[in-house]
Amino acid sequence: MSEHGGNREEIADYLGINKSDLIDFSANINPLGLSENLLNVLKKNITELQHYPDIKYRKLKKAIANYHGVSSSYVFPGNGEAEVIYLLAQVLRPRHVLLLAPTFSEYEKAFNLVGSRFSYFYLNEEEGFEINPINFFEFLDNNSQIDCICLCNPNNPTGKVISKKLLTQLLGRCSVDNISLILDEAFIDFLPNTSDFTMIDELTNSDNLYILRSLTKFYAIPGLRLGYLLTHNVNTLQKMALYKIPWSINILADVIGQNILFDESFQIQTHNFINTERQRLQNELEKFHQIKVYSSSANYLLLKVTDISEFRNKLLNKRILIRSCSNYRGLTSNYYRVAVKSVEDNQYLIEAITEVCRNETDSNS
Repeated sequence: MSEHGGNREEIADYLGINKSDLIDFSANINPLGLSENLLNVLKKNITELQHYPDIKYRKLKKAIANYHGVSSSYVFPGNGEAEVIYLLAQVLRPRHVLLLAPTFSEYEKAFNLVGSRFSYFYLNEEEGFEINPINFFEFLDNNSQIDCICLCNPNNPTGKVISKKLLTQLLGRCSVDNISLILDEAFIDFLPNTSDFTMIDELTNSDNLYILRSLTKFYAIPGLRLGYLLTHNVNTLQKMALYKIPWSINILADVIGQNILFDESFQIQTHNFINTERQRLQNELEKFHQIKVYSSSANYLLLKVTDISEFRNKLLNKRILIRSCSNYRGLTSNYYRVAVKSVEDNQYLIEAITEVCRNETDSNS
């Protein structure tokens, strides 16, 4: 089985059901789905499939640059954020990378391919899986071999944000010690106050800063794939271009990226829905004494489940797929991640868990 979320086709085949009958809480995709603006762009440009996209993606870069208020020379688009992570690893080739535990697994895979070694800063459950600044900088002081730091903000799978104050202090440290600082902001668009946390306004202050962004989650286009890197370090971007496969971004992803970033109505609608429904879902889940819920700023929640054996499989029997976090470093098999989905889907999840807990209680009595 795939270790990532979103593998509904594989799971459906395993269960012997149609994939459309499976409710997927394992992939953190905007539950509002494709916006009306995005659908219109698709319809208008469907015949563009007859043509190659611009190999340099000039209009796409310009649209991303305009949205963030930076130079288009700072923008490196990719076929999903994953492509950019692997290309960046190929170019930077750090000797020793610092990662959080738990966090997104692709960082370690990408840097492992280029022979990097790793140190891990373990996030404590007692502190809500948030970074303790004093302990974090003390860890850096004691590990001078580190020449690259990769942080996910908000973190996956915890949904915890890292304060801009901490990141600004860390960037200063990285600039002095020549440490590459990679910030993955794949889920930051789900925060209505994004400017309070993103470090994009610091790009021109350091060539050591690399910011990863994804359009896949917020705009619900995992089947198209589109992400990008922002950095002031043009030298790194030029080297990445040498490794990049030509036309890796398809033409529909290209034109969508040019048009959806300024869809303010959809952005506001998403923020309002996620903030309200995430809190409702958390409140309902906290009613189960077997489940501990960790508050989140993203569109997903981390759960710790006790006294229920085979929790994921029991939900699978009800055609609900959640993300097991057993393969996240620092977590165990009783941790799970669930996406915030539609009101109807979230209610179905609550009802299914209610039945699972009731059956578990009856079997133990």
